[in-house]
Amino acid sequence: MIVREGLDVRLRPGLTGLLAAAVADEYPTSGAQLSHLLGGTGPEHALAWWQAYLDLLVPPVLAAWFDHGVVLEPHLQNVVIGVDNATGTPRQVLFRDLEGTKLVSGHHDAALAALPEAVARPMTYERERGWDRVVYCLLVNHLAEMVAALADRHPRLEPDLWSAVRRVLCQRSAAHDDPPALRALVAGVPLPAKANLLTRWGRKADRDAGYVRIVSPLASDLLSEAARVIAPGSVR
Repeated sequence: MIVREGLDVRLRPGLTGLLAAAVADEYPTSGAQLSHLLGGTGPEHALAWWQAYLDLLVPPVLAAWFDHGVVLEPHLQNVVIGVDNATGTPRQVLFRDLEGTKLVSGHHDAALAALPEAVARPMTYERERGWDRVVYCLLVNHLAEMVAALADRHPRLEPDLWSAVRRVLCQRSAAHDDPPALRALVAGVPLPAKANLLTRWGRKADRDAGYVRIVSPLASDLLSEAARVIAPGSVR
């Protein structure tokens, strides 16, 4: 049984909860879409909005993984953004629909050993697959889409937007004693993208999904090239 308590008991006063998928929607047809939150503001305000967003979203996802051995699925449909009613600035992030939340094997062995195998197995991820799930949901499904929505308004900002992601990941890496997986992510290793069509054809649960590797926009050479290509006066 899933009990949903609603947002009222979780959202702070003066905030409106918006589904991240609605904020990143490529069609600005609702008041939740990014273009309405930013209004007629310029690129500096967009960067400040993005930094506030990253500071709310990224740290708890990585802390859940590194500190607690918990796999969150922070894709666009699972994140609610609490935006300031007056300014549209992100002030709070809520994670919803925790059906896909899992435990990392090796981190909760004692608790899992007390459960029947048929119960414990669906609740866990092997470490490598769990990390793929976290990175896919956070970077490929979520942050890449939000970058695209911001870049639709301010195309020249795209390298700066990805640089901001890289800085936040660097900060979190330092906070977690520079784990190899996070160092590699910051360095721009290829990202896992879920092979969704094959997963659905095979009638597999997301826990058993396959992943393909795609080029990471966090790679320093790609960031430098993107900045050069869309520099003022250049031809796109």
